[in-house]
Amino acid sequence: MNSENDVLLKLTSQMPMLSKRQKNIAVYICKNCDRAAFMTAAMLAKEVGVSESTVVRFADELGYDGYTGLRKELQLVLRDRLNRAKRPCSYDKLSRSGKKFLNSLNSDAQDIKLCANENNMRNFECLEELIETSSEVYILGYDGLWPLAEFLENGLRRIKKSVKAIREDELDFLADMEDETLVIVLSGGKKSPYRISINRYIRENGGKVALISSSEPESTLNYADLVIYTENSVGVMSIISALIAQPEGEKIKNKKIAETEKLRMEYRENEQ
Repeated sequence: MNSENDVLLKLTSQMPMLSKRQKNIAVYICKNCDRAAFMTAAMLAKEVGVSESTVVRFADELGYDGYTGLRKELQLVLRDRLNRAKRPCSYDKLSRSGKKFLNSLNSDAQDIKLCANENNMRNFECLEELIETSSEVYILGYDGLWPLAEFLENGLRRIKKSVKAIREDELDFLADMEDETLVIVLSGGKKSPYRISINRYIRENGGKVALISSSEPESTLNYADLVIYTENSVGVMSIISALIAQPEGEKIKNKKIAETEKLRMEYRENEQ
């Protein structure tokens, strides 16, 4: 029996004995084990809408060595899935385009795996807290990452009204920057004294800098409050997707609102 069957079978078999909150955790893990495999207990708790202690007790009651033990099993699930995904495809029989496509996917998967380390996860959690507590959020997109800055802006507007993506040369906001301003910098790694000066100015004037970087020089990292390091723009995109993902509880709420609105519309149509 592989790791995936071990974990999923344990989750499903224990489901009737679990509390409502624990069932929510189990359901989330079954549906999103690729994300849960690299979440801390606090991150998973926030995503599901339960306390961190509930997540830890959940893992203990399943017989794992704390949440860390459960997470290791989930990571084995991903490894098994990747191994099975590779088997049906014979590399030698692929066309030139097929080999190019497969090489690209394998490279991206490896980059994302390297991105999912403990330091990045801790800083990701800190970044989520900063987004919630900051008075305003600006997003700087360097090195061709401006489209990702706009994408992040649109996603964060769900939880933050005062958020704006700005281009590298649009620095008028610095003059009116409030205390507790957060500036998220998306960088492809170009070394620039100009960028270092901007980061230094923000921090010296009461703001905070969060750097999401691919191949960023160490000299720039000295002028950021926290850094999430990736191998390339694929990793940057993965981090942004995680930042703007809706918690499970909010998804359920939105679904109920949509269903209620649909019923309301049907009622109006029938009454007319």
